[in-house]
Amino acid sequence: MSTFLSCGVAETVRARRNTLLAEAERLVALNGHERPWLAVVEGNARARRFYERNGWTDEGPFDYPVQSADGPIPVPCRRYVKRTRGGSVPA
Repeated sequence: MSTFLSCGVAETVRARRNTLLAEAERLVALNGHERPWLAVVEGNARARRFYERNGWTDEGPFDYPVQSADGPIPVPCRRYVKRTRGGSVPA
């Protein structure tokens, strides 16, 4: 099964994705987090490019412990960070 998005729809999806991330960053900053981080699975190149385009910096690999019924499972990830300033995210 394949999915086709016309240019207009793809641009709308991209804009919404960027708006959602910007709002999440704003809320994180308003809650006093000056250096938030997020985990991106190693092989997810598309997500890595998205965060990099939005000002997040790759600080290197780490194993993110995902909880399972049998205990934590280490998932190879990259740690992305973005500095905030004075309770707000740079535009």
